[in-house]
Amino acid sequence: MKNGMMIIDADGHAVDAEPMYRERLPERYRKRNFIHPSDGFDRNQNGTISKRPETPAQNLADNDREGIDLQIIYPTGGLFLSRVREVDYAIALARTYNDWLYEWCSADRKRLTGVALVPLHADVKAAIAEMERAVAKLGMVGVMVNTAISGRFTRSARARVSRSAFTPRAATRWTRSAISKISCRSTRSHTRRSS
Repeated sequence: MKNGMMIIDADGHAVDAEPMYRERLPERYRKRNFIHPSDGFDRNQNGTISKRPETPAQNLADNDREGIDLQIIYPTGGLFLSRVREVDYAIALARTYNDWLYEWCSADRKRLTGVALVPLHADVKAAIAEMERAVAKLGMVGVMVNTAISGRFTRSARARVSRSAFTPRAATRWTRSAISKISCRSTRSHTRRSS
């Protein structure tokens, strides 16, 4: 807390590197040439960004140094999930990431929380099932939905068909659950506005 204000890092990133996936994916996927397709962008900036937490304890220590009370964690490698064409593999990647992030955040659930990956581009029903599992069982507070599906932005006709499978009822149930989880984490010094 700084100056009496709760500090939230709403766009933290996990380093979900290939070794983690190779250890945790179902055996049939562990020997692939690459885990995620890449955009060719060097996220280490030619070695100038070398400090990345390798453990949740390091993550929390970094947050302490910066005065961060709550960090909402997004994927890094998982940003490219929508480029995976194989349906079963996309589902396995999402589940593997979400399980790993759940374990990472278990170091301190009041200070670390996650945004789940779902294979929306590959299988809408599987994406909804994973969204519900991630929120209800793993405590995730959000779901990452890529803006491009199969190389097309979500405003395209094909993406609109995929989005139509998300019913308002399912979205409302998920949203209420996520909001209540975040609200429970608020501190006494943090006052919520009444709507």
